[in-house]
Amino acid sequence: MINHEHPTPHLPSPGQNSQLQILLLSGGNVSLIEGGNITLPAHLLPNVFYRLRITSKTPGETRSERDDITFEDFRVAFAEFAKSVREHDPSRLIFTGDSLPRPSAWHQEKEGTWTTDREQDFRKMLRNLNPDPINAISIHAYGEDVERIGWSVRAAKLIKKPLFVGEFGVPGTGPEVETKFRHMLKIIEESPISLAALWVFDLPSQDA
Repeated sequence: MINHEHPTPHLPSPGQNSQLQILLLSGGNVSLIEGGNITLPAHLLPNVFYRLRITSKTPGETRSERDDITFEDFRVAFAEFAKSVREHDPSRLIFTGDSLPRPSAWHQEKEGTWTTDREQDFRKMLRNLNPDPINAISIHAYGEDVERIGWSVRAAKLIKKPLFVGEFGVPGTGPEVETKFRHMLKIIEESPISLAALWVFDLPSQDA
């Protein structure tokens, strides 16, 4: 754990092609804390967060079959990332920051087809892409994803992890878009969702 009494040991890498990074949010700016021993004053601890950086398996500009990242690669990376975080921080909420799985994600992995997943298939993918010790379910929801918000709520309840809607919104402008957005917002407000973040709230283009 990062604290004001003991420096943090050098951060382990979750895998050969991934790296655990610690970042500090301060004054609206995000700073990367480079390795080594880290000592922070106690008042900055709530502003510390972690991220997983995954790099190509093949160095340089050339790409090969080794760079074909699979669902299993991500599952392993997410789990190892969370384990590394837990070595330093025993209590902080950990989530992947992922969007919703593709509508055909389960069938793509299991059968190599684009068949649309059923709710039970979706639930399996959501569980597998948020492996322990990750302790929250992460999704992003846009436009036509309203039905799968409900699926996510039910899945999170069965998986027994809080649901974090890290982004939600309806692209575009005009009365029809506003109606769709208010419908989505109502569903989120009335659902047992632990935390949701509108994307995006204050773009310069919205001032017009």
